[in-house]
Amino acid sequence: MNDLLRPSLYQAVQAIVPVVASTQGEEAVYDIVGPVCESGDTFGSDVSLEGDRLLVGAEGDDGTSGSAYLYDLGTGALLTKIVATDREPGDRFGHSVALDGDRALVGAWYDDTSN
Repeated sequence: MNDLLRPSLYQAVQAIVPVVASTQGEEAVYDIVGPVCESGDTFGSDVSLEGDRLLVGAEGDDGTSGSAYLYDLGTGALLTKIVATDREPGDRFGHSVALDGDRALVGAWYDDTSN
């Protein structure tokens, strides 16, 4: 199924509202959606914005193991999908996200809770 059609089937929306209006450069509006959105992905469970980069958590992605998506807001392009190396269903990786310089920080709400 087309990646752009799938979110419209669920009427999925993620609003991005500027905190401070910018008077520099041209205004650009992008629809930011997950590459493959399923009803339980919870795309946008948390977001972090730094400069022209946007990090979006999707804690329900891939059977609730979760992931995060990094976008370039200058172009609107998806740069990468981030997943945990030790991912398991139910980890909810992407529950919390943060950008700090060149680092992306992604939390997993239930990682290793069975141990």
